[in-house]
Amino acid sequence: MQAGRLRHRLAIRQPTISRNEVGEEITTWATLATVWGRIEALRGEEQLAAKQLTAEIVARATLRYRADVTTDMRIQYDSSEYDIDAVLADPLKTMLTLTLTAPAP
Repeated sequence: MQAGRLRHRLAIRQPTISRNEVGEEITTWATLATVWGRIEALRGEEQLAAKQLTAEIVARATLRYRADVTTDMRIQYDSSEYDIDAVLADPLKTMLTLTLTAPAP
């Protein structure tokens, strides 16, 4: 992939679990790395569940290969956070394609 196509700054975020003073687990998100990549929206959907309208955005991100990206992580682009649903490496392990979901604003 041409470098010019990787024009978006993406933050790869990982969960960190700590405990508060009562002993409850608290999950916070820390930035593992900030990388150049490409993100594109694939579709948006709205669903009616339990008498509530929910919306979801499905997107795809492409970035240079990293062995440490997992589905437990998130991608942040601008002010949007996306859960990583799948991590797909190309056969030569030069690029990663991530399928992402995020609640619609």
